[in-house]
Amino acid sequence: MMRVVEQSLKDHNQSDDKIRFELFDSGQPGRAKQPASISDQVNKGIPAQVTLGGGTRNFVMKRDSSLLAAALDNALDAPYACRAGVCSTCKAKVLDGEVEMVANHALEDYEVEAGYVLTCQCYPVSDKVVWDYDQAGH
Repeated sequence: MMRVVEQSLKDHNQSDDKIRFELFDSGQPGRAKQPASISDQVNKGIPAQVTLGGGTRNFVMKRDSSLLAAALDNALDAPYACRAGVCSTCKAKVLDGEVEMVANHALEDYEVEAGYVLTCQCYPVSDKVVWDYDQAGH
């Protein structure tokens, strides 16, 4: 229903920046440039870098770990609430590397295009990933 209302507003010349809504459906796909693939390298760690609270931490994360889980596993006090891609508390900006966001019920298209992700729903696709919680306004 919300998508129909959104399209109707657009059809009546309402600009995207004026349209706001929340989705509570689990069917919205992620927006990765390429799908993540499972390989024999899944348990091989990849370099990760996280900025949070003005500090930056480097560590090795598992490929099958979400960005949020990797941060928490490395004793970072990363923000989160629902872990389901709904609340946007775990929002961060990916600065380097590529991730697959498997669910997104909180970010607008323009935010995703600007590199913002829900870290609870993102898994690394590239061989390195760098993300920054501070740029998300936490």
